[in-house]
Amino acid sequence: MWRHLIRIISIILLVLTFIQIYKFSDQDGNTSSELSRKAMMKIVNVFPYTKTLSIETKEKIVERSQPIIRKLAHFSIYTLVGIFIMSFISTYKVHLKYKFLVSILVGLLYAISDEYHQSLIPGRGPSGFDVIIDTAGVIFGIIIVLIIISVFKALTAKEIPENADNTKELNEIKEELQEIKQEIKNSNINNNTLNSNINTEIKSELDKETETKNMEEE
Repeated sequence: MWRHLIRIISIILLVLTFIQIYKFSDQDGNTSSELSRKAMMKIVNVFPYTKTLSIETKEKIVERSQPIIRKLAHFSIYTLVGIFIMSFISTYKVHLKYKFLVSILVGLLYAISDEYHQSLIPGRGPSGFDVIIDTAGVIFGIIIVLIIISVFKALTAKEIPENADNTKELNEIKEELQEIKQEIKNSNINNNTLNSNINTEIKSELDKETETKNMEEE
């Protein structure tokens, strides 16, 4: 059940990410540059070491950092692609090597198609370096998923022996209880037997005394 849920969530998030990448790539050069400028300016205005600087200095920082911001944006969004692809494929019983290769291939093909898309947009152009950054982001996302899966399996593996030990202890307690019940039952039987024997002895003694008295009276 949970596998189907992860598949549905992963594929929905993956499609939404692809759509968002397409929208970013569909922007012309000026719109794309302005978007990255605004994003960087927000960071500069919030960061403690730069928010008190003059406007001119902030503008210089924004201009110089634009290429870095754009590359980080590529890396970050394709990291999400890697996470969602690997999450989806990991729900199938396929060898890890094939999961890894398929995830990279899907991310790489979309990165190439994305750069081709940008070549059709005014003021934009394809970049082989961007494809490399995008693929690196996909690989990083895959590694994140693999780490999460490894941690989950490690925690699950630790819980199983503990549960097994608890079950073993519970069975031992049950056996002890059964033995105690049997001892009590045997004890009751012995007590009943003992009481019966005592009653028999008492009756026998009483009969003897009665018989003796009768003889004396005669």
